[in-house]
Amino acid sequence: MSAVYNGLGRGKLIVFGEHAVVYGCPAVACGLPAGARAKLSIDGNARWRVTHPTGELSIDGAIRQAGARLFEFFDLDLEKLSIDVELSI
Repeated sequence: MSAVYNGLGRGKLIVFGEHAVVYGCPAVACGLPAGARAKLSIDGNARWRVTHPTGELSIDGAIRQAGARLFEFFDLDLEKLSIDVELSI
């Protein structure tokens, strides 16, 4: 039996004042329709893939090790997870 979870995150554009708001100053920002979509499948595939407008990101070395530690912290079996992330920004 497999389970599928989907997520969506939108981007933002900050014209000025990104850090100034911490000190109570105004900033100019707007939301963007583009962002990231993620799909997590628990199906025994053990595949990680990140695509973006110019190609595909290699998931190896330190990135894979950090992910493995995160999954271990949450007691998830890395060998059963398939992760697909599509970046549009």
